[in-house]
Amino acid sequence: MKSLGSVLDEYKGFGPGFDFLRIALAASVIWFHSFVVIGQMDELRATSAWFYVYSIMPMFFALSGFLIAASAQRLNLSNFLLNRGLRIVPALVVEICISAFVIGPIFTAVSYREYFSSPVFWHYFTNIVGWIQYKLPGVFISLPSAGVVNQSLWTIPFEIGCYVLISLVIVFRLAGRLWLIISLAAALLILPVIAQAVGFVGVDGKTASTAMNYLLFTRGAVLFPSFLLGAIAYFLRYHIPASTSGLVCCIVFCSIVSIVGRDEWKEYYLLNLISIPALAYLTVLIGIIPMPRVPLYSKGDYSYGVYLYGYPLQQTLVSLFPKLNSWLPFFTASMIVATVWAAISWHVIEKPILMQRKKFSFVGRRIAATEQK
Repeated sequence: MKSLGSVLDEYKGFGPGFDFLRIALAASVIWFHSFVVIGQMDELRATSAWFYVYSIMPMFFALSGFLIAASAQRLNLSNFLLNRGLRIVPALVVEICISAFVIGPIFTAVSYREYFSSPVFWHYFTNIVGWIQYKLPGVFISLPSAGVVNQSLWTIPFEIGCYVLISLVIVFRLAGRLWLIISLAAALLILPVIAQAVGFVGVDGKTASTAMNYLLFTRGAVLFPSFLLGAIAYFLRYHIPASTSGLVCCIVFCSIVSIVGRDEWKEYYLLNLISIPALAYLTVLIGIIPMPRVPLYSKGDYSYGVYLYGYPLQQTLVSLFPKLNSWLPFFTASMIVATVWAAISWHVIEKPILMQRKKFSFVGRRIAATEQK
């Protein structure tokens, strides 16, 4: 049986399904947020799709962990941080500026003077460094998702935390001591289960400690073990089978949990313990199998832009077209608008910057090679 590593070698280091998976997950976020923005989350929670919603971000982070883990073996710390910064920050800065200086003034319910002089306006720019602020003065306050400009920003502090983890792997060369990484991933999954079982956390599933909640007891805390399991899968790629039966088993398992379970299960950390390993393995398996190239999306990596710009554009759509209140047409319109913005962002902002990092970035070299053809 082939291993993950041998399959990757056949494709020169990059699985053919990863590009498809990235845009599929980004589109899934837009789909989920369609229900949030038009105020139909209760209907979604009542269906078996609850587990699909639950799985989106863990799969996103497992995918990220697998792809970024190569950096821990290939780059020094400064190049890794530069690599990640050039990929994430430029588009993030643009999105925040567009929200603050364009979308905000158009849809605010307060005067321009009050808008631009408000501390809330200036605090919004702290999103750039991971101090998340969802609101701008008087913006979108009458919508079902009241006052929230960009809900997608909530993952930024956890993404930064994952980069810190990989930085530690690089500095202390932990890729050669995998038992430490495996132990950390296991601890992040098991400790919350024990804490909940003995009543250490409150009824809201949290403690009085912000730092402890960040690491263990929030919806974002599960992203750390997801990321680490993706990274572990890369480090052990020549020892993990690329199994079709494994793929089927993961899909069957997820389907059973989805059908049998309920949205309330997300309140129990045991769900993370039994589901995250399966979701991480499923993510990697999908990434290494041939998947169809999606028309238009094959022209660039639009997934980050779709994810990043999607929510404020959806809030804008529902403000302009309040009668667009059925999830399917709203999702369709949202994907079209988000894709256009993502394409502009990719070709004008992200791609030119990625071209500058081709000396130390696998993705940068892929882009450069494509440009030379």
